[in-house]
Amino acid sequence: MPTSAEPLVRSALDALRRQLDSQLQLRRSLIELNEAFGARDCADAEQAATKGARAAHQNIGRLSALMRFCSTCRFTMRIPADPAAIPIVTDGVGELMEEKHWPKEDVFAVQLALQEAVANAIRHGCRGDVSKHLRCSVSSDDSGELVIIVRDPGPGFDPSAIADPQDAANILKPSGRGIFLINELMDHVQFADGGREVQMRKRKRSDLTPASR
Repeated sequence: MPTSAEPLVRSALDALRRQLDSQLQLRRSLIELNEAFGARDCADAEQAATKGARAAHQNIGRLSALMRFCSTCRFTMRIPADPAAIPIVTDGVGELMEEKHWPKEDVFAVQLALQEAVANAIRHGCRGDVSKHLRCSVSSDDSGELVIIVRDPGPGFDPSAIADPQDAANILKPSGRGIFLINELMDHVQFADGGREVQMRKRKRSDLTPASR
């Protein structure tokens, strides 16, 4: 015959079983929630990089439309440290220069120098971290001079310590070639704030006829 204690024991076991089931369900829910948060964070990071590049492209488009109405122009772009953003920036600056009737060879030279400067800022200043951003300022005035400043959030470097790639001892070394190319393409180049900022200048040549442009 069942004792009077058996119903109490059975009830306690049932309560323990329900508590264990609840804890297991809670654990499964927490795991699913963590997985969902992880997927969301990855999606947010990708969306932020895409949105940043798209915003840069849209801003360039708007500035290009305004360029034809102003003789003096200055603007700053905040660019995601994503190589995919490089052609968006260089194409936009090239379009602005074409609106000012710059010679095609100068447009190409500035685009190539800007490409090297932004690529160096992404690679070295931002360490390829797409969550970081760099800034690119562009100004143009009636004197026919274009000034481009690229600034990154990195630790900087000593420009004087960069090896000259033209030296026979450095022919096979990859470092220094980007800076050398920028100096060759632009009229004046200097570094500021411990190497975190590169300032590039190009003057529009006035000895060209409209036909040669």
